[in-house]
Amino acid sequence: MKKFLLAAALLTGVAAADPLEESLAKYAAIPEGKVTFQLKVQGMPWTQSSTLAFRRPDKMHYWAETKYPEGPPLEVHCWLEGGKIWNWTSRVGDWQDAQKNGYSTEDFSGGLKDAPTSAPLGPGNFLVLLLSGVRQEFELEPSKANEPDIWWKDGDNQLVLDPTTRLVKEIVAWHSGKDVAHAQVQTTPGPVPDAELTWKMPADSTVIKP
Repeated sequence: MKKFLLAAALLTGVAAADPLEESLAKYAAIPEGKVTFQLKVQGMPWTQSSTLAFRRPDKMHYWAETKYPEGPPLEVHCWLEGGKIWNWTSRVGDWQDAQKNGYSTEDFSGGLKDAPTSAPLGPGNFLVLLLSGVRQEFELEPSKANEPDIWWKDGDNQLVLDPTTRLVKEIVAWHSGKDVAHAQVQTTPGPVPDAELTWKMPADSTVIKP
């Protein structure tokens, strides 16, 4: 009888597990740190490396470099400053005459408590949501509520959690039942230099044309 009760308790604990709630609590306990991403999309010749540095309550800087087999890499910087999030990119498209050295801004007065953002943060968008702690922004897949990972509605994105830390270790994008993109994720809590929390764009940068 005792074995049956123990098994029932374990099953109840698994069923009641809430991976999103556990992950939100873990990220909420990190006052500052860095998250790195290594992104690879199936069938694409390019690869992307990016970093998200943050310090609560209102410091954040995301930078990414996308490397191609030929030509210069695409660079992106997004950072919080003066109640706004600034978005700068070295090139606003893949066509030959695409605008270069362009930027845009949007309101982000709530600091890291704001979510979501339309900034080009790539896989960093998922981490901004987790850092904000705004559970309502997560549209989850009800049928996978008891999975050990966090699944988006329609099962199009999967946040794979480390079973020990409950932090994201991989982001997988799915399409028609196939995994089409993987981002390896590493979170490093701890002090971040001031210089890594902001960025000064070139003086000749111009507003991105609509």
